Amino acid sequence: MKKITRPYHYSLDSPKEAIQEIFERATDYKSLMEELDSWFPVAMVNKAGAYDDAEQREQLVLFIQDFRQLIEVMSKEDFFDNKPAKSLSNDFADKYDIQYIRIELFDFFFAVVSYDGPLKIDKLTCADYYFYFLTIAESTHEFKLYKYLK
Repeated sequence: MKKITRPYHYSLDSPKEAIQEIFERATDYKSLMEELDSWFPVAMVNKAGAYDDAEQREQLVLFIQDFRQLIEVMSKEDFFDNKPAKSLSNDFADKYDIQYIRIELFDFFFAVVSYDGPLKIDKLTCADYYFYFLTIAESTHEFKLYKYLK
């Protein structure tokens, strides 16, 4: 049997190809940012999620600010040849360890899919975007670990 391959299926083995797949075939920068923008207020108001604590909300705010910058630089066509962009990616990997990233992104995802309120969110696309976000973030660690971005 054969299944359709998605970017997150090979992000750890081929992070460069995973990033290219996300931005060239799966989605685009604008869609990723729109999804982040729609998720953020939902996560902030969902009392059932991890963000019912002010410190957790503050951590999410700081993480999303940095993550938005990361997505922006990774979406550029010259990302793999752009030294300042590579530096920002490495800085992100230094600032956020992989375990924190995985937990934060899952908490963010869970806060959105468990939300039951008046804010509008397309829950049908949440899983795909969660995996795009996770692939982008994990790839920064793979790039740094395997010296893709030197």
